[in-house]
Parts: sequence; C-alpha cells; structure tokens
Amino acid sequence: MHALEAGAAARSAPRPASGRALRRAKAAGRLAARGRPGFRAAAAQTGFAYDPGQRQARAVLEERLPPHLHGWYLWGPVGRGKTHLAQLLFDTLPTDRRVRFHFHDFFRDLHAEITRTRQPVREAIARTLRSARAVMFDEFHVHDVADASFLTSTLRVLEENGTLLIATSNYAPEALLPNPLFHEHALPAIALLTRGLRIVEVPAGPDHREDLHRDLREERHAQPHSGLHGGEHAPPVPSFSSGSWRVIDPEEPAAASGPFPPDTFTFHELCERPVGPHQYLALAERLAAVRVVEVPDLARAERDPLQRFATLVDVLHDRQVPLHVTSSAAPDRMLSAAEPPLDAARTVSRLRSLRRRGRMVSMTAPQHPASPDQPAPSPTPAPPLTAAQIVAHIRFVQPGIDKTSALMLLYFVSGWLEAWHEAPVVDSRFEAWEYGPTDPQAHAEFSSTFPQRLKRGDEDAEVMLTLEVDAVIRWGLGEAAGLRTAAPSSVLIGRARATSAYAETVARADEPPAFASGPDIPPGLLRDCFRELARAVPTGEADGPERPAAEALAEHRRQVQARSLRNQLAERFDTGPGLSPA
Repeated sequence: MHALEAGAAARSAPRPASGRALRRAKAAGRLAARGRPGFRAAAAQTGFAYDPGQRQARAVLEERLPPHLHGWYLWGPVGRGKTHLAQLLFDTLPTDRRVRFHFHDFFRDLHAEITRTRQPVREAIARTLRSARAVMFDEFHVHDVADASFLTSTLRVLEENGTLLIATSNYAPEALLPNPLFHEHALPAIALLTRGLRIVEVPAGPDHREDLHRDLREERHAQPHSGLHGGEHAPPVPSFSSGSWRVIDPEEPAAASGPFPPDTFTFHELCERPVGPHQYLALAERLAAVRVVEVPDLARAERDPLQRFATLVDVLHDRQVPLHVTSSAAPDRMLSAAEPPLDAARTVSRLRSLRRRGRMVSMTAPQHPASPDQPAPSPTPAPPLTAAQIVAHIRFVQPGIDKTSALMLLYFVSGWLEAWHEAPVVDSRFEAWEYGPTDPQAHAEFSSTFPQRLKRGDEDAEVMLTLEVDAVIRWGLGEAAGLRTAAPSSVLIGRARATSAYAETVARADEPPAFASGPDIPPGLLRDCFRELARAVPTGEADGPERPAAEALAEHRRQVQARSLRNQLAERFDTGPGLSPA
C-alpha cells in the first residue's frame, strides 16, 4: 500500500465502540423495536402500491436491529420512496424526543450555534440535537470538506449517546464526498456509518415522485376549493409541487421593466451572485412562495449558478414552499449542461413535479389579433400590481382580516384604480360567485399569502399608487366614514353585489352563481361600472373613496422625512442598554 493511502486509512479507522456506546445502542434498538408494529401498520395503510425494490427495503426496516447498531441508512436513486419509508418509520417511534433535519438546516443550525456560543464543537452539536432520542437526517450528503469534519463529530456524538438515527441519501456511504481530491476527509464518517447503521439500498426503479405529484395535481384540479364560510372540501395545502415552470418564447420582447414584487427574484440575483443555503433558508422561512424569473436555458448555464439553483430547489422542496419559475427552456435541460450540478438527477426530478405552463409569450404581447381592416394594437404593458400583492398588503394593514373581506377589498381596489388610471392596474380576474365577485386564484391562495406591505419604488407615481390602494382600503373598511371598527364582511359583500358589474353578470348568466364558482365578470363591464361610479362620487350620487391628491403625496414625503430625522437622532443620542460592570 502506498504510504499516503496507508496514512489515510489509519486516520479513517474509527475508534472501537466503547462498552457504554454498545449498551446505548441496545437502548436505541429497544426504541426501534417498540415502533416496529406501528411502522408495519402505517406502511400497510398508506394506499401506495410498493414496487419490488421498495418492498425489499420495507422488509429490512421491519426486521429487528442487530444489538450493535443504532439506526438505518437508506440510499438509492431519486424518486424511489426513501424519504417516504424513513418518515413512516420515524413518525411511529414511541417518543416525543425526536427531531428531523434536512442536511441544509442541520449545518445552518450547527454553524449558528458554534458562532453564537464559541463553545467546543461537540457541545454545539449536543445543543443542536436537543437531547433527542431519535434523529432523522433527510437528503444526507457531503460535498464540503468542513462539513465532513462536522459530520464525523456528529456521528460520534450520536453513537456515544445511543441515539436512534434514520438517514436517507442518494449516495452509498462509500460514495460520500465523491471528489477524489477530498474524499479521504469523509472516510472517518463513512466508517462510523457502516459500523453503526444498517445500510439499506432501495434499488433502481421508476421515479414515483413524478407519478405522486401528477396524482396530487389531478386531485387538486378535480376537487373544488372550500367556500369562504367552510365547505365539504378543504383548501389545498401549499406545497413545492403547487408551483409552476413557465416556458416563454425567448424571441418575444421582454416584459416592461419595473420593481419586482417582494417574492420575485431574477436568476442573476439568486444564483449568479455569492448566495448560499443560509440565505435560501431565510427566504423559505419568510415567504409563502418564491418566484424566479429570467432563468436561462440551464444547459448553457455555468457550474456555480447551476449548483446554487439546485441548492435553492432542495431548500424550497424540503420546506414545501411553492416555486414558480419563468424560463426560456424546460427544466430537463439541466442534465445537458457542460458541468451539471451535484445531485442533478434529484433536482430535475423535483422540478418535474411543478405544473408546466407550456410555451407562452411575454405579457407585453397583444391580447387580441387584429382584424384585416383594423391595424394591430400596439403592445401594452402588463398591470404593475398583482392580486397577490394587493391581498398581502390588505392582510398587512388589517391583521386578522377574514378572507371574504379581503377578497371584496381586492375587487374594489382593482375597480377603483382602473377607473382613476383609465387602464388596468391590478392583474386580476373576477367571477360572480354566490356571495360576491371573487378572484378565484386569490381565493385559492389566500391562506398561503404572507401579510406584507406593498413595496414600490420611490418615484412619485409609484408612491401615489400605494396611497391610492390605501385610500380604497380605508374607504372599504369604513375608516373614511369615521367608524371605530372595520366594516363587517356583510357590508363589503352588500356593496360589491350592488355594483352593476356583478348584478349585470348575474342577470345575463344562464344559471345562478354557485357557492364557489360563477360566470366571468367581463373586464369591460367592470371598467364601465367603476368609471360611472367615479363620475358620480364628486356629485354625491354614489359612495366611493376619495382619490389622493398632490397634497397627500407631499404629506407622505414630510412624514418620511420626519421619521428619517427621528431615526438619525435616535442613533446619535441613544446610548442603548446600560453597561453592566465587568
């Protein structure tokens, strides 16, 4: 054996398990044995038709653990049900002292604990694991030398404490940290895994993740969402696969430029800059959904941006945060890149679960074809605001507002802003439902819309637009009339149903509106309705919000300047908390 190889082998050899560790491994085995009947029952009741490879792995998990082992390591190709089986096993363990980590989360938490306490690594690991009797690591992988060192220490702590460990991975233990330049740094961790865990391979087979997500999408499409006051069907639970992958034609002109909504980022911002898992985890915790636009053909992307994009997908998938992508090509193109990212097959498998929205033209394209004797209309920019932005802003300025009231306010904001600007301002679409005019998409996504103030630029027109939105909301809630409490939803429903756009749509329909569906309200009818109201408000013939004037913008500027001055004074003169004696 070469001297260097011999040295590496000596360094990788794990220390023999102590008698204390073996006794604690038996305790982990007893915990696993108590959970085995529950696992068998749960696996039999899932309704899934396990294929031969999955049945083989399931049979191993139902066996008693040998006394010197303290867990399982499931590995195999993507979409083979590893996480499904591991989660069933983990959930049926009879203990409350258990914790599940995605590997990105674990290393983020561990690094934060080390930085915060400046204590030895083993103590930081113990605090991160929270004295758990059972730990599950999903998507177990090692691509970083420093993480290999932390992983070795973590596995030693788990073994010495007799913690039951369940891990899933796309890699066999010996294939961790596959880069030959650094693989030797993973050898101690590999030795601990093979010595202390039952290695369970889930053989290659069909990618069931695609079938599962297709079935879920079909089920969501077949079942109507619940009504605003409850109903037979529960609203869909937000998940990664409820996102979408939209392919646009690269030959079409780009959409009108402007500030993006707070949940929307360009590929350059998220993947072509030095952004890492910690920032992606922060986004997943803060946002109800993430939208990535201007994504290039992934086959032509460079290695580092591709790897960051794959990491982003991993984080959002684990947190079940919907991902909406606008790209010039399909996600499968990632596999054709000159240097595909690590775990590219897993990333593509997850991206295939997103709803495909075909090849679409840019939103700046003409909406209607021109007739032969009529010139084609010039392209018009897309509305600058989305329904989701308005609903998020409503939930921010009126915490706890019910869904009915929020959706009625969305209707009024859309109508009044279009009347004031003589053009659509909010990208919304309304149907005449039984209780009132409703945007179906805003209704379906209400529970996953995070309360967030409308963020616009600092230009006068953008600030004025926000002031106009606030003016409509205040009017709708009764603040303009001096009410001490917000108007109840019944008042908003009555106002909305009384508008001619809703009433005429219902009158023209062949059938009356249903509880959670109804005929489309024509955009032209909505526009004419609110323009007529806008003309009648100044004369007192109709009730409506007062459009903010230039004085409102000037007052807003003064308030912003005053707040800035107060903050500067506070930073200059506030000494902060008192200093305790040394």
